[in-house]
Amino acid sequence: MLPKRPPLPRPDALLDPRLEEAAARALETRRGKAARRGGPPQAGVIASRVVRPLGKPTPGKSIEALRRQWRDIVGEKIALMTEPEKLSGAGGARVLTVKVAGPAAPFIQHQIPLLLERCNLAGADISGVTLKQGVIARPKGNVRPLSAPLSADEERLLAGALQGAPSPRLRAALLKLGRSMGQRP
Repeated sequence: MLPKRPPLPRPDALLDPRLEEAAARALETRRGKAARRGGPPQAGVIASRVVRPLGKPTPGKSIEALRRQWRDIVGEKIALMTEPEKLSGAGGARVLTVKVAGPAAPFIQHQIPLLLERCNLAGADISGVTLKQGVIARPKGNVRPLSAPLSADEERLLAGALQGAPSPRLRAALLKLGRSMGQRP
């Protein structure tokens, strides 16, 4: 069991009027100045005020990034019928305008919640999607069309060069490669 503590003295009993009066006089005559606030501005503070707004990242993706990744964001089927046109608004109130092929507009209108979810998952930070009917431009492929097949002489030359291939599968693959490389645009 713990020993009992003596009772705490009352605050009135601790105050000595003579000491209180001496302390008040000392504070009146020797009171220090208030801490100085401010002073010359520091170079780092000034520089950060100037540079911070310049490097502030815009929330969400730009319209160019959305255009580049549109097929990956919305999927092959929807990407064939749509293309992102513009982003309007700022901050959390950005609205994506999507150009839609005319007949597909009702279908895409029902897909707006899905588009919104997928765009935000991709980092677009948009709050709404509006549709605009228009003609969708089809991107050109990066593969040139095959125009002129190999002549009979070139075909024989290629087959003769591949006679020594160790396996028929390798021979067929090299023959296909040779045909594609030998074609003229």
